[in-house]
Amino acid sequence: VRAQNALQQELGTLLAEQRTVSFAPQAADLTAIRPLPMDTAALVRTAMNQRPRVQAAAAYAEAQEIGVRYERRIARPDLLLGATYDQNSNYVHNYTGLNVGFSLPLFDRNQGRVARARATAEQARARSQMETATVRHEVQRALRDVQVLQEQYTSTTDGFAEQLDMLSGSLIDNYIKSNLSLVEFTDLFESCNASIIALNTLEADLQNAYEELEFVSGQRLFDR
Repeated sequence: VRAQNALQQELGTLLAEQRTVSFAPQAADLTAIRPLPMDTAALVRTAMNQRPRVQAAAAYAEAQEIGVRYERRIARPDLLLGATYDQNSNYVHNYTGLNVGFSLPLFDRNQGRVARARATAEQARARSQMETATVRHEVQRALRDVQVLQEQYTSTTDGFAEQLDMLSGSLIDNYIKSNLSLVEFTDLFESCNASIIALNTLEADLQNAYEELEFVSGQRLFDR
């Protein structure tokens, strides 16, 4: 109950809702086994195109590369062009001339700023590569979790839920008919309830795995 209240509080905060927020799933939402819409490589490509952290890191790395090119361009000499006109020049009257000049960066050549920009670009490139690798591993791990839980659920629930319902009903009938003592009934019924709880936990873990796969891939993958 405390965990459910904490989840309701978090959901209300995310939705900026002051009223009590609860989730009422439909029957289709509770379908345990859902076919995966694409393979691992396609999921990774989707995540690279959809995850904001990957896109932001790549854009920052590209901006730093542009900064390196800019600093290198500053180090090149600037060509200066100009025109001169003097009506009463000491050389000739109505003198018209063309000025051409350029700087000679013999000492500095902007080497310090170029080196700093290059270091920043390398750091940004490494960060972009790290974000890409992180997202790729997140997708691969989430997909493995889904596949493992699907296999467990498929191997466990083949008629198992119906058998548990029949068993619990049979225990109650036999206890009413005094075929089981109170101790026997309690022990068997607790074992039956533990199996039901384990089955429900497995199904909940599988639903969480589906949601995690959708989150790390950056888009809705399963129909709801």
